Amino acid sequence: MKILITGATGFIGNAIFTEFLNNYDDITVVKTTREKAEKTLKFLDLNTLDKDTNYYNYFDMPDIVIHCAWDNVKKVEDIEHLEVNLINHMNFLKNMIENGLKNLVICGSGFEYGDLCGEM
Repeated sequence: MKILITGATGFIGNAIFTEFLNNYDDITVVKTTREKAEKTLKFLDLNTLDKDTNYYNYFDMPDIVIHCAWDNVKKVEDIEHLEVNLINHMNFLKNMIENGLKNLVICGSGFEYGDLCGEM
């Protein structure tokens, strides 16, 4: 089974990556910053998606995507989360589904926000 994990350096994404690494051979990790991507197979900047690119093929047609990525978690109250990030993530996932993705898990915790703003 081919597994694509986005946000593998985040709180939940890293735990999933670590667990899956011990149990699956065909895992692709997506990094959203070039410096973190140097040690991984694929890089993706959701802010510069190309609408003509088939991202499902680009990521070698994974059987499942576990989407844990999110941008600018340190700017908790920034409207950019709704006006930019949400749209970028939706466009990426829509592209994957329209091009053949059958299994998708989307997860996040907001755990990081407690460290920045106190308990919510």
